[in-house]
Amino acid sequence: RSRKKNPFPAKAVAAGVLMVIAAAGGAIGYYVYRGRQYETVFFPCTVINGFDASERTVGEVEEMIASELDDYVLTLVKRGGETEQIAKDEINLHSEFDGSLERYLSAQEPLRWWEHQKKVTEYEIEAMIAYDEELLSERIDSLDMFDESKAEKPGNAYLSDYISGEGYKVLEGEPGTVLDKEKVAAAIKEA
Repeated sequence: RSRKKNPFPAKAVAAGVLMVIAAAGGAIGYYVYRGRQYETVFFPCTVINGFDASERTVGEVEEMIASELDDYVLTLVKRGGETEQIAKDEINLHSEFDGSLERYLSAQEPLRWWEHQKKVTEYEIEAMIAYDEELLSERIDSLDMFDESKAEKPGNAYLSDYISGEGYKVLEGEPGTVLDKEKVAAAIKEA
């Protein structure tokens, strides 16, 4: 046996240190790269108005919220059960946004994305609903429910004939189908 000492494996240690540095550098680079993505999209587990906004841009979230109006139809039920409808396209009904989505996105700290992997963040925004006032007025004017030739006039309550031993009774009048146009128009605008 030789009594020589084994030389210190400097090359092996240097190679190991370089590998650890390269792996750490790669991990940091990946983390920063992923973080930079969150400058333009929402963090994971972000919910806006009940929609999953994770990894989506402001434009994509606006489209999701606006899509709620795609099939919107206001159904008016008249006395007697007849219905009339006002569709969104007839009055140019659409969503308008106030910039709160952009504010929420810019408030994100992109390099803190890891904290949001399982942490749910919820926002409620007011998506303003807008429509063309003139088109709505025209559509209200065209509703059959305001056609007086088709409307029934209300009847007053009245007394019944005298019945011996019972006397008179007050009989209900007919409510009719004539509408107060201003009140109906206000209710339609609110709806």
